[in-house]
Amino acid sequence: MEAQIRLALSHPRRTEIFGHLIRAKDGASEEELAAEFGMGIRLVEYHLSILHSADLIACLDDGQESEDTGHSYVAASSRF
Repeated sequence: MEAQIRLALSHPRRTEIFGHLIRAKDGASEEELAAEFGMGIRLVEYHLSILHSADLIACLDDGQESEDTGHSYVAASSRF
């Protein structure tokens, strides 16, 4: 798992997103992150999926099946 974490944080943009989520105690949506970092939503989703796979972040609305709204994420408190 340690290698997966290193890989997840090896990209500077993912490190920035993760840092932002650590500071944002209430989390942030995909749209907020896209606006904050000047990125397209699909690229944000890609970076979030890698951070999520490494268990560095958690999706606040996991289990909700809505394609109409983006998801919100928080830093996984058990990782730091």
